[in-house]
Amino acid sequence: MKNTNKKGFTIVELVIVIAVIAILAAVLIPTFASIIKKANLSADQQAVRQMNMILAAEGAVTKNNIFEVYDALSESGFSAKDYKPLTSGAKFYWDEELDRILLVDENDKVIYPVEYKDLVLAERTLSNLANKALDAIKPDDSKIAKDATNDTITITVSKAEEYIWVVEQFNDNSIAEKNIVIDLNNATLDMRGSSIVLANAADGRIEGKNITIQNGTIKNITSIDAAYKGEGGDGHDGVYYVGGLLGDVRSTAVVRNITIENAQIKNTNAGNAGIIAASANGKVTVDSVTVKDSTVIGHRTVGGLFGLISGTANKFIGTTTMDNVTVGTVGGRSGLIAGSAGYTNVPVVFESEAKIVLKNNSKLEIYYCDQNTGDGLGYDEATGMITSYALKSNGTTETKARKFVPDALCVLQSDNAEDLSSIFSANVVKQ
Repeated sequence: MKNTNKKGFTIVELVIVIAVIAILAAVLIPTFASIIKKANLSADQQAVRQMNMILAAEGAVTKNNIFEVYDALSESGFSAKDYKPLTSGAKFYWDEELDRILLVDENDKVIYPVEYKDLVLAERTLSNLANKALDAIKPDDSKIAKDATNDTITITVSKAEEYIWVVEQFNDNSIAEKNIVIDLNNATLDMRGSSIVLANAADGRIEGKNITIQNGTIKNITSIDAAYKGEGGDGHDGVYYVGGLLGDVRSTAVVRNITIENAQIKNTNAGNAGIIAASANGKVTVDSVTVKDSTVIGHRTVGGLFGLISGTANKFIGTTTMDNVTVGTVGGRSGLIAGSAGYTNVPVVFESEAKIVLKNNSKLEIYYCDQNTGDGLGYDEATGMITSYALKSNGTTETKARKFVPDALCVLQSDNAEDLSSIFSANVVKQ
């Protein structure tokens, strides 16, 4: 008779095996985690080392903004835009004064290079390579005041993270009130290269809400993403609307007693790019605003304050100062104040004694760049004509030549190269 008795594991034996496996896991998993952590840190340090070698190779040519850093690294085959560390919680920052990349931990301490470990980052001018340096923090309820009688909410912010929270709430339409006031309470908010564009509707527009930003300083903002892709007003396809504070304003916006410092706006394919707003298509009021040490670069309709000014409801109050502001165009239609004045000959009103002060170091220039600009891009210094492309809906391109006026005070209309500075001449002062 065949013996069918089979011996198996007893429960005690199984428990012992499981216990041994658990002990091994408890010992080995932290070891593996530590190995992975060290490997990630080593990779991040190597990346910083390589990027800083590239920047150092530039010699005495110090970068003036984060975009020049991107360009220098890109020319060496290093794609740094939107580059994020592998180390958990860490960030890559470019330090403007050092002209070097820093690897920084979640506690705001420099990990690498070690010679900078004692830097106090709160005292530095930093730009995050990933364009998203800070996480949103909701302000205390005591800082949020609602007035049902006029459908208004006033949010007082004292930290950059609180401002970012308001931007996210506004853009998601999570704020019910129609009128939103962001009061900086005379604080200085360091965005460290974050994008903070307000746009609560599709394609980068502000619609149905009235926004006011007042009383303080916003510094170190970076904006690179165009909000709309499709056919523009000139009948050509493209990308549009790259703003510093505001997108394409179709309602009412007020920027009052605000200093914007070290704003860096760039998209070499985009039309309608400006530091205050991509477009002022509604009613935008600029009241006692200073823009300093800032750069905006776009394809066309590029301005230091607005990409496009349209309509008759926009106005200036008090003194607006532009100090060391650079406007760069790849394709024309650009000016120190606005890139184009559309649909009317009087797109803006100056209230009594209002003026715009342009410091001598502010300038309008051709930005030489081969990023997606096609073979048609060029500038003839002899004729002053800039040649650029326009993308048609059928996927083909055509080239256009436009007169470039580097000394244009305010607006250069693209198609006929008409300098519209006369609109502003009585209210613009050069120093």
